[in-house]
Amino acid sequence: MMACKFLARSIGKCMAFPTRNDRASHRAPGVRVHLGRWLRGALLWTVGGAVIAAAEAQPFHCPNAWPLRRALIAYDAPDVHYSAQLLDYLAARFEFSDEINAYNVGQLKQRNPNFYALSRNSLSDNFVYPSTQTDEHDWLTAHAADYGVGPEDIYLHFWTDTEIVLEGQSIVVPGWQPGSPKSGATAATRADSRVPVYYKNLTRRATNFSTAPIRALNRAYSLSRVAQPIIGGIHWEGFFFDNAGNYGLVVTIATGGAYPSGGQLAEHPSHGVMNSPAFKDWYWYQGIGLFMKEFREWIAGNPPELGGRRLRIVPNVYNLPYLDTVDWENAYVNFRAGDVLFQEYELNPVRDSARRFPEIIFQKNSLAQASGIELFQPGLSVTAAAPNAGTYTSDEALMSTLSLHWVTRTSNVLILGHQSNAVMRDDWPQNTKAIFDVDLGPPLGDPYVLATGTDGHSPAYPYTIYAREFSCGLAIVRERGTSNEDIDPTTSTVVQLPRQYIPVDADGNTGYATSQWDLRNGQGQIFISSNVIDPPCTPAWGCFANYQGLWWSAPAGSEAGWGINFAHQGDTIFASWFTYDVAGKGWWLAMTAEKTASNTYSGTLYHARGPPFNSARFDPAKVVPFAIGNGTLAFSDANNGTFAYVVNGFQQTKAIQREMFASPVPTCGVAKEVDLAQATNYQDMWWAAPPGSESGWGINFAHQGDVIFATWFTYDLDGTPLWMSVTARKAGPGLYSGTLYRATGPPFNATHFDAAGVTAAPAGIATFAFADGNSASFNYSITGAALPVATQTKMITRQVFRKSGTVCR
Repeated sequence: MMACKFLARSIGKCMAFPTRNDRASHRAPGVRVHLGRWLRGALLWTVGGAVIAAAEAQPFHCPNAWPLRRALIAYDAPDVHYSAQLLDYLAARFEFSDEINAYNVGQLKQRNPNFYALSRNSLSDNFVYPSTQTDEHDWLTAHAADYGVGPEDIYLHFWTDTEIVLEGQSIVVPGWQPGSPKSGATAATRADSRVPVYYKNLTRRATNFSTAPIRALNRAYSLSRVAQPIIGGIHWEGFFFDNAGNYGLVVTIATGGAYPSGGQLAEHPSHGVMNSPAFKDWYWYQGIGLFMKEFREWIAGNPPELGGRRLRIVPNVYNLPYLDTVDWENAYVNFRAGDVLFQEYELNPVRDSARRFPEIIFQKNSLAQASGIELFQPGLSVTAAAPNAGTYTSDEALMSTLSLHWVTRTSNVLILGHQSNAVMRDDWPQNTKAIFDVDLGPPLGDPYVLATGTDGHSPAYPYTIYAREFSCGLAIVRERGTSNEDIDPTTSTVVQLPRQYIPVDADGNTGYATSQWDLRNGQGQIFISSNVIDPPCTPAWGCFANYQGLWWSAPAGSEAGWGINFAHQGDTIFASWFTYDVAGKGWWLAMTAEKTASNTYSGTLYHARGPPFNSARFDPAKVVPFAIGNGTLAFSDANNGTFAYVVNGFQQTKAIQREMFASPVPTCGVAKEVDLAQATNYQDMWWAAPPGSESGWGINFAHQGDVIFATWFTYDLDGTPLWMSVTARKAGPGLYSGTLYRATGPPFNATHFDAAGVTAAPAGIATFAFADGNSASFNYSITGAALPVATQTKMITRQVFRKSGTVCR
C-alpha cells in the first residue's frame, strides 16, 4: 500500500490494471496497408490462424516520437575494429557502452559526442595469481598501506574450514582465525582462506568493502582507471561495476555450510554463513552497496579531483532478484547505489515466468523513474524452455522481448534487445533488426489487462495478457505463467484487440490490419496504427512541467522591450536575460538555474566579455564570465511565474509570463528519447556547431506557428555584452528571415520600466536555414545601428546540457 501511495503521488494514480474483456470480436477485412519499415523481400506469416503475404512497406514514422533508448555491451577483443557502417549505426542509436576498445570508442565519439563509455570492473572479486589479469590486485596491495589497510584486508576469508562447489567441482577451503592453523581453521596463512568465486582454478577471490578505509582504497583505484585518456582527449565517463547486486556471491557452500560447521566468514560481525540472508544484507548495506552509494554521493558533490567531469555509477544488479518484493526498491531505489542499474539478461516473457511480471516491471520502472534512476534492461531472445515443449524462432523471441519492453517501458529505461555480450558475436545482428526503428509514439496510458482465461493446452494453462496503447500503435504480451510450462502451439489463444491494428514483424514488414491475434505462452506482438492519437502529457513519457521558451513581464506588454529565454532540460533551466545596463545600452546576463524545490529554480547570474560579433574567428578562450548576482525563478503554472534577482546589490522581483505572439504555441516536454534531428519546431537555445567550438555566444529561438523570434547574445566591438533580436518569418521549407534590431532602453534597475523608453534601430538582416531539427545555418548581414558592416554565416546546433535535451511541438 505504501508503494501504491508513493506511485499515486509520483504519477497521478495507482497501478490498478483494469480488465478489458468487452472488446468486440470480428475478423480483419482483406485490406492491404502501406505502412511499415524496410521491406526485405516477400514474407509469409500467420495472422489469426491464416497464412497471408505481408504488404509492401514504406517507411513508417510516428509524428509523436518516442523512439527506443538503447545501450550496448561490448566485450570485444582490443584489436577488433568495427566497420564504418556499424559505427554509424551504433552512434546514431546507442547512448552508452560498457568498456569498449580505444579505436571504437574514439570513432563513436567522433560520430556522436554524447555517446559515453564506462570503465568495467568485476566489483565482487579480483583476479589473483597465477592469473595473468592481476592489475587490480597489484594496485590495491601496493597502495593499501597509504589508506591504513592491510593488503589481505581487501578480501573476504573463511573463518572455518569450508567445502564449496565451483563449476561442479567440490573444493575444501581452509579457514583462518587467530592462532591458525588449528582444528577447524587449518589455513597456514590468511591468504589461503580467501573466498573463491566463479572458477575452480581459484584465480578469482571475493572482495571486502566492510570498512571505510577499504572503500576509500577501492575508490582511489577506480579513479586511477579513469584518470588517463582512453584515446586523444576521450576518457571513461563512469564505472560499469559488474557482479555488484544485492545477492549472494557465485560460490556454493556444500551441505548448507556444514563441513563440519563451515561457511562462516571472518569479516562478518557474527561470522555469518556465506550467502545466508544475514550475509547478503551485511554485504550490500555495509559493503559493496555502501561503497557504490558513497562513491556516487562523492561524485555528486563535484569534488575538485574530478575537474568538473561527470562520472556515472552503473552496477550490474543482475537477473530479477527480489523484483516482486519491496527488497528491490529498498536496495536499488531507496538506498540509491547507482545512477543506472544494469538488469542483466532481463527481460523476456518466456524466461521470466510469472503472469503478473509486466505489471510488476512497470511499477518498478516507475519507482526508479520517480527517483531519477535509469535502468538498462538488455533483454534476451529466449527461443526454447527445455525440457518443456515448444520453440520460437529468433525473430519471434525478439518480438516478444520488445513487446514486453514497450508494454512496461518508462522514459528512464534503455534496452539492447537481445543480450549479446560482444558486437562481433554471431547473434549480435539481431540487435540491428528494423523493428528497433518502428516507433509507436508516446503512451496513451499505463499498461492494462487486456484479457484473461485458459488456453487449449492439456492441461489448460491460465493466462493474463497485458496491453498498452500508444499514439501510433499497440503492444501486447503474455508472460509465461510458471517456469515448467510448455510454449508449443497448443498453448495458443486468440486475443481480441482494442481496435484494428497493423502487425509488424522483426524486419519491420507490415501485414494486414486485424482486430485479433494469436498468442502462445510467453509471446508478445507489436502493432502500428493508421490513426494517430495525440498523447496526454504523462510522466511515463517523461513529460513534466516544462518552461522552455520566451518570457516577459506580466501582464503582457506592460514592460515590452526586455525578456528572458528559458532552455529547460531535466531539472535545469539555462536562462538568458536580455535587458539594459545603467547607461541604457543593451545588456544580457545568463544563469544556470537548478531545481531547488517544486517549480522553483535558482542560480548565479553572470555577465561576460568576449570577442566581438564580427570576429573572423570567435575564440572561446577569450570569453571571461563574471558573477554579478543571483536569480530565482518560481512558477505558479506552465505560463506564469516570478523572476527575483539581485544584481550588483540591487534587488527586485518581476512577475513574468510566457510570451505568445503566434499560433500555435508549442508544448515542450522532457522527452528524453526524442531524436532532435526529427523535430519540426526549433524552439531552444542554439550555439555554434560543432558543440563547444565557439562557447560563449548563442541564439535563442522562440518558435510559434510560422514565426521565430530570435535573440542573439554576442559581444560589441569593446567586448561588452551585446544582444540583437529578429522576428523571422517562414520564407520556405526550413527557411526563416527577418530584420535584426538593436535596442536601447530603461536600465535593469529601474523602479518602473517604461516601455516607451525603448528604442529599436534596424541593424541588418538575419536568415536561418534548417537542414533538420538539430542543424542549421545562421547568416547575418550587419549594415546599421552604429555597428560596423559585417556579413557572416555560422553553422549552429542545439545546446544540449541535460540528457538528450528538450523538444517542443
